[in-house]
Amino acid sequence: MHQVIQKVYIRLAALVIASLLLILAIPTVNAASGTCGDGLSWEMVGSVLTISGKGEMTNFTEQNPAPWSDLKITSVQIGSGVTSVGKLAFMNMESITAVTLADSVQSVGDYAFYNCKNLRILNLGQGLQTIGESAFERCASLMTLRLPASLQTLRQHAFYSCDSLQTVTVPSSVTQMGNAVFAYCVSLHTAAVNAQIQQLPVWTFYGCTALENVLLHPTIVETGAEAFAGSAMEEEPQWGTVNLDGKLNHSSTQTDAQGTVTDHTYEESTDSAISSQTGGNKTTINADLENENGWDDLKEYLKDTNGSAQVDVQLKGDTTVPGNALQQASGKNLTMQIQTAQGGSWIVKGKDLPLTGLNDRYDMSYKLRQLTKLNGKQEEVFGLCTVFSVTFNSDINFKTEVILPLGVEQARHKAAFFIYQNGTYTCVQQVLVDSDGGAHFYLDQIKKGEEYLIGIDMPNVEVSPIIPEPLHQAYGVDQQQQIEYVILAPESSWGLNITQVTWILVAFMVGSVIVVGVTVGILNKRKLKNGYIPEMDQEEEAV
Repeated sequence: MHQVIQKVYIRLAALVIASLLLILAIPTVNAASGTCGDGLSWEMVGSVLTISGKGEMTNFTEQNPAPWSDLKITSVQIGSGVTSVGKLAFMNMESITAVTLADSVQSVGDYAFYNCKNLRILNLGQGLQTIGESAFERCASLMTLRLPASLQTLRQHAFYSCDSLQTVTVPSSVTQMGNAVFAYCVSLHTAAVNAQIQQLPVWTFYGCTALENVLLHPTIVETGAEAFAGSAMEEEPQWGTVNLDGKLNHSSTQTDAQGTVTDHTYEESTDSAISSQTGGNKTTINADLENENGWDDLKEYLKDTNGSAQVDVQLKGDTTVPGNALQQASGKNLTMQIQTAQGGSWIVKGKDLPLTGLNDRYDMSYKLRQLTKLNGKQEEVFGLCTVFSVTFNSDINFKTEVILPLGVEQARHKAAFFIYQNGTYTCVQQVLVDSDGGAHFYLDQIKKGEEYLIGIDMPNVEVSPIIPEPLHQAYGVDQQQQIEYVILAPESSWGLNITQVTWILVAFMVGSVIVVGVTVGILNKRKLKNGYIPEMDQEEEAV
């Protein structure tokens, strides 16, 4: 009896050990997610961080930083229901390029985005009331700033040393401003302060060396010490009323030591903020667009563009692009990069755009997620590889380079793009992910709502990887093959794509003509063999 019990224990122990080994052998998915406040959760997909739920975010410290502080994030999405951004939440996160706050966010904590030096797109919600101390200090890439009409408090150093900031309008809703809010914004040339305050705080525009146009609300009757020190406004500040339409315009011409003339223009409205710089035969346009109406302002710049041009468009809110705006760029020697708040980019060359046939509008948003569970057919193709799913929200009928933020952990890895057709997954393109975690795919004829899959380091894919431009520049790597844009055509009811159906129809028509011709020839030969003599026409009879 004792031996029987001993054998049972031995078998149970062996079973437990086997189970543990099996569990350890199963690959785990490192899902970056967690909580960041009562009722709030965060999730990282690729390089995009999304915060959702209801309530306030935790206030973090240097000793207890945010749980995502070690991740390389390019885009931050604060969802509806979140009421605050915690202190030090994204401090020193230099990889962040885009931030979008829902209208429910009422406050941004102290040092929340301090030293996010690559932040370019900042979409502040329409319910924001307080911007904390040094919240956006040293955001060196921030070129334009839209402060919402709901804002009431700007604490000290809020935008201190934002080196690229060119213009700013403080709304009339602001009743409290701290010291040195815009100090050392060395590119700031136009400012309007419409705040309901009596004194412009000390050091407000200290060290703003490019500042030459300032409009102050009539309620501001005095300026604090050194408010304009180090700027062109230091000795004779302009006093006046902010334009009623809220629109700021600025233009200037500079000549360098070599005699090269460079024209600068800047225009801001409620729908857009656009700056243009032209030197020689090259034009650079930067446009921050709040909504679809902002494209009307940009179209005027595109219409006047001649020669080579680089157009950088930041979509802060609405992700819709009007077809007539793209039509304005069609055929021109320009490259337009459209960046959305999701962190992705679309690169379109004017010479690749058709002269006719563009849609009325295109939605440039998409849904990107990492798959944690594969179905049977997917497992056969992808095995244990990391797999992403992407679904586009609009049909695209022109050539475009799409940059999807897969995450820095995928940098320098191979990303293979798969479409589902004829009952299986087919790889149509493979690229090398850039050093920021962006996968550059060269696509044409994208189908709305179709799920495409991206596999990382697929072992059995024979397609040579395309090397994106950033890696050419950073590492001097040469491209070995010509870039081809892949047509992701919609499938017909026969399970074939449009191109395949077209060739089948052409082959059928040619075949039909040949068959008819051969048949007629055979019938005529039979008639002639049976003694048939064709009748001559009247002219031949006359002859």
